[in-house]
Amino acid sequence: MCWFHLNLFPYGRNFLQIFLDWGPFPFPRKALSESEPGELFLFCDASPEAYGFAAYVVQKCRSYLVFAKARVAPLKKKTLPTLELMAVFLAMKCLPTILRNFGGFTPEIHEATDSQVVLSWLISGTIASKNLFARNRLKDIQQMSVELEATLSLYPSFRYIATAENPADLITRGMMLERFKTCFQFWCYGPGWLSGGTTPWATQDLPCLNKRSQGIACASWNSAILHGEETPTVLPLKRFSSFNKLLRVTSLVLKFINRLCRLEVDSEKLAAVLLMWTMQRQVYAEELDFLLDPSGKTVPGLVRDLHLFIDDEGLIRSGGRIGRSLHFSGEVKHPILLAKSHPITKLIIMDAHARCQHLGIASTLVELRCCGYWVPKGRQAVKTILTSCALCRRYNARQVLPPNVANLPVSRIELEVPFKHTGVDFTGHLWVRQGGKEVKMCLLIFTCLSVRDIHIEVLPDMSVLAFLQALMQFTNLYGIPSTIYGDNAKTFVGGGRLFKRLMLNHDYQQKFGSCSIKFCPIPLYSQWVGGVWERSIQTIKNCLYKVVGREYPPFMKNKYHWM
Repeated sequence: MCWFHLNLFPYGRNFLQIFLDWGPFPFPRKALSESEPGELFLFCDASPEAYGFAAYVVQKCRSYLVFAKARVAPLKKKTLPTLELMAVFLAMKCLPTILRNFGGFTPEIHEATDSQVVLSWLISGTIASKNLFARNRLKDIQQMSVELEATLSLYPSFRYIATAENPADLITRGMMLERFKTCFQFWCYGPGWLSGGTTPWATQDLPCLNKRSQGIACASWNSAILHGEETPTVLPLKRFSSFNKLLRVTSLVLKFINRLCRLEVDSEKLAAVLLMWTMQRQVYAEELDFLLDPSGKTVPGLVRDLHLFIDDEGLIRSGGRIGRSLHFSGEVKHPILLAKSHPITKLIIMDAHARCQHLGIASTLVELRCCGYWVPKGRQAVKTILTSCALCRRYNARQVLPPNVANLPVSRIELEVPFKHTGVDFTGHLWVRQGGKEVKMCLLIFTCLSVRDIHIEVLPDMSVLAFLQALMQFTNLYGIPSTIYGDNAKTFVGGGRLFKRLMLNHDYQQKFGSCSIKFCPIPLYSQWVGGVWERSIQTIKNCLYKVVGREYPPFMKNKYHWM
């Protein structure tokens, strides 16, 4: 199916007559053979009005249009690179349908765009801006590439094509019918180099891409580079779980080579140098090229910021700012430069994390730098890698949330007289002045559970007798409560028992016999149940600390109240 974005409105109601005067559209239907090898080219383009792509299959130096699709740009305005990325996303989304209709034909797939910004995103796999929408579309494209590789063993390569040679430009820009007539052959068969058997990839000048991305965009396809994998080494780095094991295996391989060549070399030291050397050659090719021959070249940002240099062993080290220190070794003053997302760096960070006893990000980063390594954006790299530590994930996991709070008891929501249901508790001691001496006193808090009234009694100690005397004075002022709640302190438990024995006395029975005060201790180890009076104690203490401060307030013997 082909979608055209043609500007026919200037012709009014006579555009059908124009089609009839021009004649039929001769689209070739026989496009490919399943028995012959071929290539599939997906040309993507976008404009502020629309975005889309056109697919061409090439076999035996012949190219045919097999599929094209376009969509109107979203109503919410987006940048042009984002729309170009949406065109690539649309092509990847339609690619399984195209391949399914091909039957047994499995071609080489090339996706071309005329946006160097989008091409740099696709090759590097990252977007430096805060465009969350574009980041999500890039993740979808990478996921679809991985699924295509896993299911059909096909590796789509991303290329750059000039705007003048991009057939998808006819979809997004729109044109008059007369001009489309002149471009009809270009639309049906694509650019001329498709049928010629040559590709313009190696001749493109891409100033917006770095050297590594330019090499990927212009050279032959390499699926490992697209998916962020490094150049394969002798040892499978991702199969090792610790850096020490990787060093040991590498040293054994080097020891075997030394025996074959009859060389006497420290294999363990050479193994560490070889691993660092391999990692830096894979990731920092541009910086290494500049450090070896800086004449006539632009200084890379990493070389300028970190003062990089090459040591006697051929490793890239950072100059740093502590070179004059006499307390650190040369490796700490000039650490080895590591790659942020390399498998070797991950093993080194996990090894440093284990040496600092699985402490946090800062401790691991300090241990890493004390071992003589420097990672650009080290805190972010350590934080990313430590998320895979199983031990830390198990111990740092969030605790199980407590159950939902139950309904309040009846004593908290009854509209009764004040202090019918009362909560009691002691505060910590405080110093007062009595008779020219500083003595300890404590506060006994009576809290109404219904209306939050508070009565404070100042006691010389927390004994049972002092508590009962304060209770008697409280009842003389506010009446006898029906229920008294408190924690499981010995004073309250003993006071309740003593109060029951006092009820046997005739004088106490006349006053308290008809009331039957009930002492209700809260459950053990459940301090939140007494949150009513605990919150009141906090308020009282804050007021005392702010008003009294370090002073010793006077205390009168005949009354339990403040002067």
